[in-house]
Amino acid sequence: MSLIKRFFQFLARVLHIPIGGTGRSKQTRRWGQLISTLPQVEISTATYSDIVGYFVDDRPEDDRIVAGALLRRTRSNSDAGILLVQSFLDSNKNPVYGSAKKPYGRLILARNIDNELRQMFHGRDLIIFE
Repeated sequence: MSLIKRFFQFLARVLHIPIGGTGRSKQTRRWGQLISTLPQVEISTATYSDIVGYFVDDRPEDDRIVAGALLRRTRSNSDAGILLVQSFLDSNKNPVYGSAKKPYGRLILARNIDNELRQMFHGRDLIIFE
C-alpha cells in the first residue's frame, strides 16, 4: 500500500470520516485529493515557528481562507520520521483550492518536530490554527 494511501486512511480516521465503498463523503474525497497533490518538502526538524511562518508568509490571497490545519502521522519505521500535512481551510474546515484546482498547502516529511510543536499537538494528531 502506498505511503499516500496509508496517510489518507489515517487522515480519515482522525477526522472521523467514513472511507471506502460508494458512500465516501465529499470531505473524504477532498482530503484525499489534498494529500495526493500537495508539494512535498523534506526537512530535518519541523518547528512551530516554521509552521506558523508558512501560514503567515505563504498564505494565498484568497478570501475563503479562514484557518489552517496541521495533521501529523509518525511513520511506521521510526527512523523514517513524521509526515505533516499543512493546509489552508475554509469556514467549513475543508481545504481551499486555487485556480489550478490544486489545494493550498504542503506535505512535510520531517525527521523530528521541536518541543513547542510537540506540546501543541498534546497527544492529538490535528491542530487547527485560527
